[in-house]
Amino acid sequence: MKVISVEQFLSTDKKVQDEIMKWWEPEMMDLYVPLDGEPTVICRQRQLDATRRLKNEVTTPLLTVGQLIDFIEEKTGVYIGIEFNSERCGYEFDLREFDGKYRTPYVNLLNALWDLVQYICIQI
Repeated sequence: MKVISVEQFLSTDKKVQDEIMKWWEPEMMDLYVPLDGEPTVICRQRQLDATRRLKNEVTTPLLTVGQLIDFIEEKTGVYIGIEFNSERCGYEFDLREFDGKYRTPYVNLLNALWDLVQYICIQI
């Protein structure tokens, strides 16, 4: 499963981290990194309860492509259009009335979505 890395999350602007942590509601099968630094999948109710209770203090979510899309759509209020522009060699996202088209230089969808998430967090 492809996810953003701990390094990507921690190296981004504090505002971005805060917006993601406010939005993220841990669910079964989510991947995160607790204080011990080992990626962990939430697979037990007790673990889920503890993660929800301590999420802002001791966890870093490792978000998937689907979670990034959910975040973008919830924050912008629009369903995004995703297109790969082979001439520019990068992804383009249609955010319609939120902000029109957003272009990234990334050829990897996960990285392109992560770039867009950071942009949106700064805009809101």
